[in-house]
Amino acid sequence: MSKTEEKASVLEQAKSTARNVFLANLGFYGKVYEQGQELVKQTEEKYKETEEKAKGLIEKREEIFEGLVKRGEEVQSQALETLEKVKSEQKSALDERLQTMRGSFEKLKGVVLARKEEAQAEA
Repeated sequence: MSKTEEKASVLEQAKSTARNVFLANLGFYGKVYEQGQELVKQTEEKYKETEEKAKGLIEKREEIFEGLVKRGEEVQSQALETLEKVKSEQKSALDERLQTMRGSFEKLKGVVLARKEEAQAEA
């Protein structure tokens, strides 16, 4: 082989190697792109799953909150009923006691007036 042929052969090998390096780099970038696309797809799927879970949690939270509000209204209503009942019972008991005291006062007044009249008559 002559020097020219050797140089041509070396040059051909260098071109082939450079082309293979270029193609390897291109293949690497292609693989990275495909993996990136797969990651994007997985991320989108996880995002959708998370979004659905979040919606479910929000709905559940709203149901719990509405249930608590309803229970609060029931407790308030029961408390007001109980207070009104106690108030009514206390008022009735107070009215009875007041009537009893008025009756006792009237009796005492009658006794005092009778004794006053007796005392005036004796004097």
